[in-house]
Amino acid sequence: EHDKKRYRLFCVIDRKATENGLTHPVVCYLDGATKAIDAALPKATYVRLGALRREYLAISPRRILERLP
Repeated sequence: EHDKKRYRLFCVIDRKATENGLTHPVVCYLDGATKAIDAALPKATYVRLGALRREYLAISPRRILERLP
């Protein structure tokens, strides 16, 4: 909490990543959001996040960003 706002990160735990081209299970960052302490995020945010999750899980091999040297 900062300045009467809450910050949210939305992730998916991909336990099947090793079956889809990765070497280890991963936590995949989907998106982030900011909201007032006493407010809810719009339903459309959760609908969009659900679509992002389904898209990520449907792709094999998984799309990832690799750590740069």
